[in-house]
Amino acid sequence: MKKLCSTLLLLSFFCHLYPMVAQQNKFEMGIIGGPNAVKLVGNKLIETYYKRLFLYSAGISIQYNFPKRISFQSGLLYERKGCGDKNISVTDEMGRKIGTAKLSLNFDYLVLPLIAKASFGKKTKFFFSWGTFLAYCLTSELNYSSTLVIGYSRNLGSQYKKQDAGIMIGGGLDFPIYSKLSFSAEYRYCKGLHDIATDEIWANEKVLTISNNLLLGIQYKFGLRK
Repeated sequence: MKKLCSTLLLLSFFCHLYPMVAQQNKFEMGIIGGPNAVKLVGNKLIETYYKRLFLYSAGISIQYNFPKRISFQSGLLYERKGCGDKNISVTDEMGRKIGTAKLSLNFDYLVLPLIAKASFGKKTKFFFSWGTFLAYCLTSELNYSSTLVIGYSRNLGSQYKKQDAGIMIGGGLDFPIYSKLSFSAEYRYCKGLHDIATDEIWANEKVLTISNNLLLGIQYKFGLRK
C-alpha cells in the first residue's frame, strides 16, 4: 500500500511537471538597456572630422511568441546617437598647441523597433533578429568644451529632421534564471536610411545614423500556450 501511494504521488508529480515543460508562453515583457557605439555617415566632411562615440540606450520590450521558432518583438527605447571627437588640438595664432577640446553632436531619440526573431535551443535559446525601426528625435545639441572654454552647448533643432527610420539586424541568447524570468544578451546593428539633415548644411549631402547596440535585459513570460 505504501509503495502504491508513493508511486501515485510520483506519477502525480510528473504529470503536474510535464505541462510546465511542454507549454510555451505567448508573451514576454521586459526592460533592456546597455552601451552603444554610434556615428553619423553619408558624406566625406562628416566622416573625415567626426568619429564614433560610445553612448547608451534603454527601454522596454514586448514580444509575442508564435507556436514554433518565430517571434515578433517591439517596444520603446530611449537612445542617444551622434558623433564627435574627444581629442581636438587647440592652437594659438602661431600654430602652437595650447590645449585640447571635445566636440560632440548628440541626438536623443525615442525608437520603436519592429523585429522578427528566429530562436533555436531548449532552455538556453540562441536567436537571430531582423527588422526595421522608426525614431523621433526629442533633442539635438552641439556640445563643446576645452582647456580654455568650460563648456558650450547649442540647440540644433532647426538643422536636423525629427524623423528617422532604417533597418536592423542582430542576434543573441536568452536563458531562464528563475521560474518565468529570463535574461537576454543581444547585439543589434541599426542603420538609418532616412536623411536627417536639412538642405542648408553638410553641402546638401545626406546624414545617416548608425548604431551598434549591446542590450542586456530581463523578461517576464506570461500567457501559457499548450
